[in-house]
Amino acid sequence: RFVSASRDYTAKIWSCCSGDCLCTLAGHVDEVRHASFSPCGRRIVTASGPTDRTAKVWDCTTGEILCTLKGHGDEVLSA
Repeated sequence: RFVSASRDYTAKIWSCCSGDCLCTLAGHVDEVRHASFSPCGRRIVTASGPTDRTAKVWDCTTGEILCTLKGHGDEVLSA
């Protein structure tokens, strides 16, 4: 699997083998600037632009938001 971040306010989890989208992570209110897997591979963290100013932690299997990290005064560039 791999993850992509997009200006359409989502991140997507993809199959490396088939190229199919396995899950769309929707919940940010601005473009997603960065997305990465946790070391265990069960979570993804995303970083969002200047309107949203949050990072979110997602469950890779369900696409559920587990936690929204708030507190930045401007866009979050990396997570």
